[in-house]
Amino acid sequence: MNKGGPVKVVMIGLDWWGKKMTAVLQKAKGDIEIVCAAEPNPAGKEFAETNGFEHYCSETEALQHPGVEAIILATPHSLHAEQIKRAVAAGKHIFCEKPVALSRKEAAAAVGACSENNLVLGTGHERRWESPVARMLWIDIRDKAHVEAPAGWVVTSAMAGGPIAVTEVPPAEPVKDNLVAFARAVRGEAPYPITGEDLVNNISILKPSSYRLGATAKW
Repeated sequence: MNKGGPVKVVMIGLDWWGKKMTAVLQKAKGDIEIVCAAEPNPAGKEFAETNGFEHYCSETEALQHPGVEAIILATPHSLHAEQIKRAVAAGKHIFCEKPVALSRKEAAAAVGACSENNLVLGTGHERRWESPVARMLWIDIRDKAHVEAPAGWVVTSAMAGGPIAVTEVPPAEPVKDNLVAFARAVRGEAPYPITGEDLVNNISILKPSSYRLGATAKW
């Protein structure tokens, strides 16, 4: 548990991924507390009430909720850069579902703004683009169930000059672990393990076409 109590956050976006993160955070109440949410779809109000937090129709209203320290963005990718700017202006730490932005320039601006204002910027991270993974000759990772509700993984891999290896990885909840790491960085207990350089390089490698650019809701 965080020494200063759980980080009070607003969940911005209550579509399927916002609901997923809400669910996994039920197991991390000592680190993160969702105190309110912003979702323009009327269905978001019922979900918020069911889960015991206040609902707002806009992020502007939610950012003004008393006690909010950080935001979690589960919104369309094309909105992230501007939403991060508004959160920084409001003095809130930010956990943004990947991608942080749709260009290297936007990602660098987000990282720089958070750094200059002593705010933690966390993200759902594309680990397949990290250097150790990129150096592997070949790897195939198959979920036994589904990546967002894993029952474990079967990993087949090979390094240059080495044999092919098949291993099984037991179930875990990486989404929760990432959010908890973000909360503990907000509390100053440990550095967030994904650096700003990693975030920018991640966007540099990924192609924008990998993401759905259209917004699914009006904000």
